[in-house]
Amino acid sequence: MGTWQRTRWLLVAWVVGLGLSASPAWAVNRFDNIDSQYPFETTVVNASTASVGNFGPGVVLYGFRLIADDAADVCGLYDVATLPLASTTQGVFIDELTQDTDNRTVDSDWPRPYVIQTDLTVITNAATPGACIIYHSPF
Repeated sequence: MGTWQRTRWLLVAWVVGLGLSASPAWAVNRFDNIDSQYPFETTVVNASTASVGNFGPGVVLYGFRLIADDAADVCGLYDVATLPLASTTQGVFIDELTQDTDNRTVDSDWPRPYVIQTDLTVITNAATPGACIIYHSPF
């Protein structure tokens, strides 16, 4: 074996040794949502609720998802502090999702986030509502 071949094998062994001794990349470079430019939280609602949680002026809604557990599940979002009645048009309608089959999901498809002006109220079907998952900015 010549000097060049011996040097080449030593170089290969040295590179492999460095690779095996290095720490895994995931341990060093974790993605942390807190440092994200657009952090979000989720809130789950499964009944008609006026003034949900800590939602208020300035909270950003990124979208929502309906997970149906029954046929004809509905999840509607309104920018108002009280439950709108069927006979009135109080409040600002944001969006509504409907799923006609049980055990399925449907997602909102918004061109941009919605900023709440008053408060968030969620309307669901009265029978057995599914889960309405709301994606929003941290409170």
